[in-house]
Amino acid sequence: MNFLISEAFASNSDVYQGNVYSLVYMLLFFLFVFYFTIIRPQRNKLKEHKTLISSLSLGDEILTTGGVVGKIKKFIETEYIVLELNHNVKILIKNDYVLLILPKGTLNNI
Repeated sequence: MNFLISEAFASNSDVYQGNVYSLVYMLLFFLFVFYFTIIRPQRNKLKEHKTLISSLSLGDEILTTGGVVGKIKKFIETEYIVLELNHNVKILIKNDYVLLILPKGTLNNI
């Protein structure tokens, strides 16, 4: 049954005998991949969201991350928005939860 198991050759010392630079290159490669697959797209998405928040104005119809659709009635300081859902219902949301600006007249067509 020894033909199924390959023989292992062990070194006498506990120190890694390979090229140290290969480990550094591998770590740099993984950092490079990590940056371009996770960090950079997240930064771009955050920058787009900040421009969306700064472009909000009174009367815009917006969709929140919770799925609420309403019209902006008032800004409270720089962080909160009063949304009018219909003529009787107004809610207060944080402006970070704005997902997108809907085209004008969307609320009338719903």
